[in-house]
Amino acid sequence: MKSRTLNFPNPSRSYDEVSHVIRFWGYDLAIEISFFIDQSALSKIRPETKLTETEMLNTFDLHRDQICEAANNIYSRRGDNPHTFSYTLTSSNF
Repeated sequence: MKSRTLNFPNPSRSYDEVSHVIRFWGYDLAIEISFFIDQSALSKIRPETKLTETEMLNTFDLHRDQICEAANNIYSRRGDNPHTFSYTLTSSNF
């Protein structure tokens, strides 16, 4: 499968209070791909981040380009499962 670069034209992101992740979206042509970034990843990106909704969203916004690059890397390595439309970024992705 030929690797394509995702686009991230939608600046929306949201905090999931139950899972303690931030959800955001990328697009492969017209297909929407959901991404989640967990607390461990945000803490690795910016260790001083407090694990509150406001702080986590702030860290996400400050490092959006780095996070989108990591999301694109995960998506491009999807290998034998090209029909997965949801991915979670953890500290190991940074």
